[in-house]
Amino acid sequence: CLFNFIDCLFNFIDCLFNFIDCLFNFIDCLFNFIYCLFNFIYCLFNFIYCLFNFIYCLFNFIYCLFNFIYCLFNFIYCLFNFIYCL
Repeated sequence: CLFNFIDCLFNFIDCLFNFIDCLFNFIDCLFNFIYCLFNFIYCLFNFIYCLFNFIYCLFNFIYCLFNFIYCLFNFIYCLFNFIYCL
């Protein structure tokens, strides 16, 4: 009976250590999840920043295009003005 009790005691201690191991494993998974969550949030903000940067570049390109068209018409006007002066 005493040996049976000692066997049960060791079995309980083994289960206790197993539970502690599972607990640390869960805590590790939790921190891993938190890390992944912050990484996702960082990537999301990085994506939003890149998107706005692209939109800015697009509007800048459109501005440059209209500026070039304006300069082209200005040059054509100057050309006709020069021909008229001749």
